[in-house]
Amino acid sequence: MNCTLCNKPITLAPSARERAARSGGKPEDYTRLFTTHPECELENRNRPLPRKPIAEIHPMFQNLELLRLRQRAAKAWGVNAGSRDVADFLNSLSEEQLLEYV
Repeated sequence: MNCTLCNKPITLAPSARERAARSGGKPEDYTRLFTTHPECELENRNRPLPRKPIAEIHPMFQNLELLRLRQRAAKAWGVNAGSRDVADFLNSLSEEQLLEYV
């Protein structure tokens, strides 16, 4: 089996066959357990995760982005975003208009 991160072969020591003979199970059970080299796994863990805008992750979050924009605009104006009048006003603004105020 190849490493899922670097695509180079994984060599088990002791081999999958030896592990199966000693501990039971099939050799395939042990090859499925080890899918990456330890060095590759450590390097992958230390790599920073790519940051995407939340709206790109799932369409459901587009409304969340807009909600956050409205909350930031209300905070910038020093008003309570929970107030019905303020909420109605913020909901009437487009995303471009909100970005002007934030």
